Amino acid sequence: MDADIPAGNVVVVVDVIRAFTTAAVAFERGVREIACAPSLDVGRDLRRLYPDRLLVGESKGLKPVDYDFGNSPFEMSRARLDGRRLIQSTSNGTVGLARCLDPAALLAVSAVNVGATARHGGSRRTTLGLRGRSSAPGEPRRTGPAPGT
Repeated sequence: MDADIPAGNVVVVVDVIRAFTTAAVAFERGVREIACAPSLDVGRDLRRLYPDRLLVGESKGLKPVDYDFGNSPFEMSRARLDGRRLIQSTSNGTVGLARCLDPAALLAVSAVNVGATARHGGSRRTTLGLRGRSSAPGEPRRTGPAPGT
């Protein structure tokens, strides 16, 4: 995902290990919105601007001490999140989303929502981005639940 992302495409960012599975579970638990931050510090900055939002994230797989939740689907499955808004920052998934500056749609894919994502993006010009290592940070991006989930 190091190439330039063409503006106006539907962009699908795949992170099946944890980030987007955690997000999908959060949406299942009633989260209204997740702002994806490309770094822990940007997440903290967003929290200062929006103190009612919960911080979710990891650094090298571990929950930062000042974050409300780690990047854990299991932890999300037990949390009371109905109507809440989150700020999520991870080593890979949210960094990938932040690199997409002007997409027609931006879809975060995990193993639990791949079918709905394929149905949504299948008939449009689509750019696929696979996450598996860190890359340069960009601006935070917002995601919503995948269509059909």
